[in-house]
Amino acid sequence: MSDFKLLTQRKIVDILIGDVAILEKEDKQFRLPYLSGPKLCELSTKFGLERTYTWGGGVSRWVYLTDLIEYLDRQDSVGDLIKYLFDLGNFNDVLSEIHDSKTVKAYYSEIIASAISMINGQLLYSHKELRSINAQFVIADIGEPAIIPTEKVSSITVEYIRGLVGRVEEDLYSKHYDSVVTKSRTLVEEVIIYILEQRGIPVPTSGNLIELYRECKATLGMLQDKSWDKRILEMLSGLEKIVSAVSGMRNTNSDAHGAGSARIEIKEREARLIVNSAITMCEYILDVYESQK
Repeated sequence: MSDFKLLTQRKIVDILIGDVAILEKEDKQFRLPYLSGPKLCELSTKFGLERTYTWGGGVSRWVYLTDLIEYLDRQDSVGDLIKYLFDLGNFNDVLSEIHDSKTVKAYYSEIIASAISMINGQLLYSHKELRSINAQFVIADIGEPAIIPTEKVSSITVEYIRGLVGRVEEDLYSKHYDSVVTKSRTLVEEVIIYILEQRGIPVPTSGNLIELYRECKATLGMLQDKSWDKRILEMLSGLEKIVSAVSGMRNTNSDAHGAGSARIEIKEREARLIVNSAITMCEYILDVYESQK
């Protein structure tokens, strides 16, 4: 059983099936899309759990979703279900009275943030929290980093690295700065892992970005000594500070329950600085790698 099983708590299930008002704006209450009995059976079947709705069959709606979460937990796929339930494409009825795209996106973002906050209000007692990271949903310990497996990339180029700007554009617009930080970190991980794999070096499995960078430095012969020019040493020291900052920085904007010195609040300017720093860092180590081929 994974931590996703915690989502079967009745109060959380009621949020997910659209029974609980989670946001009030301009004297109107908003909920997640309402899931009727037939819709829940259709959803279950879509995710591999065959269900047929029987009118007057006596099965409560919350039972359908609970069964589906338990089934998907065994498949390690509950995160996919949450991603589907939170997808903008399902909010047509919820936002039917709003007609301009900018306002729709703004309301949608607030509804999702409110839903996650309310869910985390229940998970708090288990010292857990639901997070959206890199378009994936995970449940992690409160105040601790969540490790998302980095997908292997067959080839990394400067163009791919600079493409990070486009990949975070929507997050910056929606003020999802936590996602910006995570995508920046993921890029650094991808580049480092790519270099290590190309060199046939075993990749550390700890998920520790600083450890990965140290291994990459050793592989590329970037370990500094006193014979190096002082100015070069200072610049390389700056790279290490970038890695350390990207590795440790977390944002609290989307987390109503995080606290402590391990978490800080960042604004858009810091988010953009993180993106540009990650790109600079990745371009440099990729260039060092390419020059040694």
